[in-house]
Amino acid sequence: MLDSNGHGAQRLRERIARRLQETGKKAAAVSRSAGYGPDFIRDFLAGRKGTMNAEAAARIAHELETTVPWLQGDDAALPEPPDPQTARARSVPVFGTAAGSEGGALHIGSDVIEWLPCPPGIEGVRDVYALYVVGSSMEPRFRQGDPVFIAPHRPPRPGDDIVIQIKFDESGSVESWVKELVSIRDDQIVVRQHNPSGEISFDRRQVIEMHRIVPVNELFGL
Repeated sequence: MLDSNGHGAQRLRERIARRLQETGKKAAAVSRSAGYGPDFIRDFLAGRKGTMNAEAAARIAHELETTVPWLQGDDAALPEPPDPQTARARSVPVFGTAAGSEGGALHIGSDVIEWLPCPPGIEGVRDVYALYVVGSSMEPRFRQGDPVFIAPHRPPRPGDDIVIQIKFDESGSVESWVKELVSIRDDQIVVRQHNPSGEISFDRRQVIEMHRIVPVNELFGL
């Protein structure tokens, strides 16, 4: 274990924060990619998490494209650009999904349930993740159990398939849907489903995120 109260842990915090800035990666995304909850790194940097074991440090070093010795203060172990062969072996985290309301909503968990090989077309894309489709509302485009790869930093356009997350004021709960984006209006986001065919409008003030699902031709660089 690395003691959060010691000088070494403080250096670890500083180096992790530095690599987050240098790589442009978000703490929550790195935590998830390393196989932990979204607050894992943030809690450690803030001192709320008392220890970090060697396995966690190694996973985080890998996601931050560096080494544990460098994170611990060894300046001779400089971060290096990822090797092309290593990049090809990159894996994408799959977050767990569960059916939510009767309207076909999903609850997306923060735990990584599986890792999938990264398709070549998105090897260099930051913070990609994957989900397994639940339900039949997007058939025949997506069927129950199909994996979809999501690029959260690529702005969606009308006609794109998306994962849209909505927070309901009454309950504070967050629900998500896999739909096709129709239009973005001043006060509404309009989406389409295929089974049964129809459009759904969401209050734009309640939309937390809209993440673009990467189409198959882009996944394979076509």
